[in-house]
Amino acid sequence: MRVSGINQGVSSLSQVADDIAAAQKVPLENLKSKHSSRVAERNEYNNFSSSLSNFQKTLDGITKTSDFAKFTSSSSHPDILDAVITGAVKPGSFELEVGNLASKNVLADVGFPDAHDTSVGFGFMGVEDIHGSVKELAIDPGSTLSDVASKINKEVSGVKAQIVNTGIGDDPFKLVISSEKTGEAAKVILDPDTTFLNFDEVKKAADFTGTFENIAVSRATNQIGDLVEGLKLNVKKADPGTKVSVSIAHDIDGTQKGIADFVTDYNKIVSYIRDQSNNPAQAASTGGQGGRINDRNLLRSVSSRLQSALTAPSAFQGSNYQTLAQIGISTNAKTGELAIDEQKLKGALEKDFDGVAGLFTEGEHGKGLASHLSNTVKQLQASESGVLGLRQKNLDRQIAAQDRQIERETEKVAQKEERMRAHFQNIEQKIGQLESQERFMRSQMPTS
Repeated sequence: MRVSGINQGVSSLSQVADDIAAAQKVPLENLKSKHSSRVAERNEYNNFSSSLSNFQKTLDGITKTSDFAKFTSSSSHPDILDAVITGAVKPGSFELEVGNLASKNVLADVGFPDAHDTSVGFGFMGVEDIHGSVKELAIDPGSTLSDVASKINKEVSGVKAQIVNTGIGDDPFKLVISSEKTGEAAKVILDPDTTFLNFDEVKKAADFTGTFENIAVSRATNQIGDLVEGLKLNVKKADPGTKVSVSIAHDIDGTQKGIADFVTDYNKIVSYIRDQSNNPAQAASTGGQGGRINDRNLLRSVSSRLQSALTAPSAFQGSNYQTLAQIGISTNAKTGELAIDEQKLKGALEKDFDGVAGLFTEGEHGKGLASHLSNTVKQLQASESGVLGLRQKNLDRQIAAQDRQIERETEKVAQKEERMRAHFQNIEQKIGQLESQERFMRSQMPTS
């Protein structure tokens, strides 16, 4: 009895198992491929939405007149004072006169031969802090100028202590104590008590005094931010009798840049839509998905909505300008992109700044095109009603469903493969048993 040949092909069982396992994974791999394409498509929609969001930020920066209108300030005597724009201002000019600078109160002791060796006595020193409370400082025996300065700086707020080497005489080292703030109210009050320290006032505390349009004004500081709304005055020196003229004017170049940024960002959106619409070959190569927006109806809808908002009639009826073309911004009939005639735009701003601002901004006259465009972008991206927002939301749902399906199918394939390999392993074991029996039977047969 011979069973030779029963193991023919046994060596290929492992390969058969691998082939079957690979075949079982094909549907799963196809599902993963569709998932990747869908994710790429969703990412492209997200990129589009991000571009629109950036455009909206630019629009929001020119929606209000205070943001749209840029201003510059100038001083007739910048060595006496200058001005920095910090908020909403209006064009105009005014005169100031600086009679006196605000100053700190400075006290200095009579002097010691060194800062770190000679004792300045001991006892208590009283120093008034910024809140008006007197701090009693314990001056230990053997304390030096440096020790006292460190103790003041550590324990008393509102004053500053430092050692100054004057280089004069036998006692050149002085302990100088000054108020951290300017103004008469920031006077340094101290009592050296039983120490050897004796202080002289070397600089009095003083307020800034002057006139604004011939009206007397006073402040405790030389940086004045509450005299003219939206303006910070930096007073540098006193010059009684000199009238300083400060002027606020429209910054034409700065305003033009804001308009140019609007045009640039709008053109990016238009160019993107045109690129997505005019590349059918790439769209076909990705199965209509894969990182392309191939919903031309959606692209046309976005483009149409933006163009409608862009060409909405101006609500500012008192303006010399009712359209973008009148201020030098034209539309390319082929591409839909905007172009700026800088000289014409500059001329329009110089002739009727408020009219140009009214074309873009919102106010009592109503909403300008920046508001219309900003609202349009928000509507397009609304997750419950916008064409773009709804598409993104739908893609997110599809991808989430595919994630769950891939997870389930992956588990099923793994279980099937495990059962199949266990079955083949059982077959191999039985074949091995048959081969063993064959060898035994052969060993029992007589040889001829």
